[in-house]
Amino acid sequence: TYVITCFIYFHKAKLYLFIINPMLNFHQHVEGEQSMDGLTEFPYELRESITLYEVINASFNHLTYIPEEIPLRIPHLTKLVLSYNKIDSLPDTFLLFFHLRELDLDHNQLTTIPKPLTQLLTLEKLALSHNVINEVPSDIENMQSLTRLNLSHNKLNSVAVQSLAMCPLKVLLLHNNQLSKPPQHVCNEGQSISFYNLRLGTASLVCLGSLKTVHSAQMFTG
Repeated sequence: TYVITCFIYFHKAKLYLFIINPMLNFHQHVEGEQSMDGLTEFPYELRESITLYEVINASFNHLTYIPEEIPLRIPHLTKLVLSYNKIDSLPDTFLLFFHLRELDLDHNQLTTIPKPLTQLLTLEKLALSHNVINEVPSDIENMQSLTRLNLSHNKLNSVAVQSLAMCPLKVLLLHNNQLSKPPQHVCNEGQSISFYNLRLGTASLVCLGSLKTVHSAQMFTG
């Protein structure tokens, strides 16, 4: 018998928020087991003090919301990993992450792409797979830096190509949805970039058929 405590690791402007044995929690998720361990909210110290963190990884926890003050406390954040939580919405203040370039919200409970995300003008990579998203808002066209968008394993029926055409997208992942436009079987079948191309200016919008599982070790790098 032992007591699970929060493991906070700080290295070169990077902060990792896990239970004391994150590898165990990762394997429980892979095996479909429900772990009772992990954070249910952001640590008090992170919510009350301004920090200089540039990367935060809070994956494999039980977070259900992001406190509205968090963007004001971490003004220099460039990468935020919140995968494998229970988040179903984002606060309006999320748009105050003025330097955010990468956001991972895979394996959460979002039903749509929250409006504050579409106002992140510096965001380049957005991962939203394994949620329950049923639509892509038209204002996604405001994301002037977005080059990679993962919407696989959601509940999408269609994708507004006209709105996406306004983004500098190079890769769009759409497999395992309920799409009629573009056809879902097209997005599910292939892996080659020549498999399904929609020309958007000089960029190619690509539907890839498979995405390898991200191993936990990758969560601790870069």
